[in-house]
Amino acid sequence: MSVEGGDTYQMFEHVLEANNVSLLDSEGNLMVDDPQVRQGIIKCLDWYSQFYLQGYVPQDAVDWSNPDNNRLFLNQEILMTSNATMSIPAALRHDRDAYQNKLGIVEIPNKPNGEPMNHIFLVEQAVIFNDAEHPELAKEFLTYLTQPKVINQFLKESGRHSPVQTTAYQDPHWTNPQDRHISEVTKTLTKSNIRSIYPSNSPAYSIVLKENIWGQSLENIVLNGVTSEQAADEAIAKIKEIYAEWK
Repeated sequence: MSVEGGDTYQMFEHVLEANNVSLLDSEGNLMVDDPQVRQGIIKCLDWYSQFYLQGYVPQDAVDWSNPDNNRLFLNQEILMTSNATMSIPAALRHDRDAYQNKLGIVEIPNKPNGEPMNHIFLVEQAVIFNDAEHPELAKEFLTYLTQPKVINQFLKESGRHSPVQTTAYQDPHWTNPQDRHISEVTKTLTKSNIRSIYPSNSPAYSIVLKENIWGQSLENIVLNGVTSEQAADEAIAKIKEIYAEWK
């Protein structure tokens, strides 16, 4: 688990979720001015930063780029990491012994209060630019690709993502108990509590993720001695500025 790169944002979003800290309401409106939300952010930043300060996270984690958590895990330099996709199992799928016997996968546990966790997911989207050279051809390709049978086969072969169509899970590939990695992810998506990432109903939050606000906050705590309260207030100010500019 890294402080700056390597799935930090999605891991910290889960920490917020686990502590019932909602940054946005159901309409996508910011709630960071709520005193309880602010206190929740402070608590989560303090808790998360302790992994680094107490030596559970490699000292060079602050310099990791986004794929480095995968790289160091596969090189057996770290014991455990979060993985927003199935990229780590996919990298080992052709090494059956490693895939089946040396690689583990666990679902995120219940919240500290014992309630079931709301797992955060994202849906990959396809984009065709207005000035694309062949927009109609691109649309034809996407029409073909998104056919249930076609996209299901593509996802099975690529090994990194799961289908969004619920009917796809009738394919035993996704629920095969002999493949604990894929079946565990399927169980999470189909039987656990899930919610989409904030940008799904609040596009401005994508800039919060792009600018790595939470990674910067954690870095300020562990490297610069900033208090969790100061880091939280700086993050809140930046998020509010992003939303003001978006409007």
